Amino acid sequence: MTCSLARCVFIFAGSTALLSTVFAASSNDIVVTVAGTGNAGYTGDGGNAALAELSVPQGIVLDGAGNLYISDKANNAIRKVTPDQTISSFVASGLVSAPIGLAVNGDGNLYVAESGQNQILAIALSDGTPTVFSGGGGTCGGFKQPTGVAFDQNGTLYVVDSGNHAIRAVSGSQVTTVYGSCDVAGDNLAGIAANSAGTVYFADRTTNRIISINAGVPTVRATIPGSTGGWLGLAFDQGGDLFVAASTQHVVYAFDTSLNLTTIAGNGTSGYSGDRGSATSAEFVSPFALAVNTDGRLFIADPASNVVREIGPSDLVTVSVHSTNGLTDVVQSADHGLICDAPNTCQQVYIAGSEVVLNTNAVSGNVFYEWTGGGCSGNGSCTAITVADDSQVNVAAYFSTRDSDGEADGIFTDDFED
Repeated sequence: MTCSLARCVFIFAGSTALLSTVFAASSNDIVVTVAGTGNAGYTGDGGNAALAELSVPQGIVLDGAGNLYISDKANNAIRKVTPDQTISSFVASGLVSAPIGLAVNGDGNLYVAESGQNQILAIALSDGTPTVFSGGGGTCGGFKQPTGVAFDQNGTLYVVDSGNHAIRAVSGSQVTTVYGSCDVAGDNLAGIAANSAGTVYFADRTTNRIISINAGVPTVRATIPGSTGGWLGLAFDQGGDLFVAASTQHVVYAFDTSLNLTTIAGNGTSGYSGDRGSATSAEFVSPFALAVNTDGRLFIADPASNVVREIGPSDLVTVSVHSTNGLTDVVQSADHGLICDAPNTCQQVYIAGSEVVLNTNAVSGNVFYEWTGGGCSGNGSCTAITVADDSQVNVAAYFSTRDSDGEADGIFTDDFED
């Protein structure tokens, strides 16, 4: 029997609907890798994202449908992960140059800070068609290694223009400098994000300050503790909490709306460990970019580990596998996090609100008969079943011997009783 800690999904009895449930990230959350194996490479399209290879993912964002987009920087590609964890190349390798920051604006486009070409791309979410949105201009001239993008409440795009040591604003054809001095060292700017009101925040990694821009006026909002100079990635949840990925500290912080500071991921040690356990006990090498989905689950790009990880509340699920003849038929999740064989029962932890695909593998002479419990039914794959709150659920998979026509013979023993 092989049972590993896994993200499985089943509908809990009495749970609220997924879309009406919002989780607030906390220090009690667990961490799971959702994309990347930890090895640098460019593989896995069409399969589960946790089994795919990435190379230096430095930007992430979610669209309104829950799709996760990843700037696969060293592969010169944009990867897309659907809610059921299937990965694909949204923009194939070589069609974009060193992408970093990503943003969506509700206008049907994905905006990309294309640092290798010193420009901002707008890529149609419908078909991946790219156009150049802006190459800069105004007092600082063209962009130099843009690394971050975010929109304010008026639809103005703010750009972290790293090579120019400035924050630039793009409104129509007009480009203005709203913070920093063009190409003058001193303002080493990092992450950028907008809250639900559309106010833009950015980080100055020279001083570890978090600064907002409102009507062109900068205001220091908070200071990150510890060593300066590392990257500081930013993201907001719908409640207004600010998350900061502090690469030098190897942690992710959260500021609530009163600016109280909490560590919600990372133990301060550089490494890649801790999946399926407490997020604050896990190791991160260089947490860089952040994104928060509509349920409040937090995604963390760790480019030095070539992975994207997720933190959220944990749940427990029990999966039992039964066979009429005692053979070792198997249930396995698409991400290979769950492997359970007959006649055994496996308990796993996973992140609430996630989706997986459960597949069956009958041994020679047997056939899969049916699922029961946990929202699974029929005799195909158990796909994209969502969980939305803390609870425990039981699901069972039944295998039978084949009859002369190759179908399940329907003869069951007491082993099939729950």
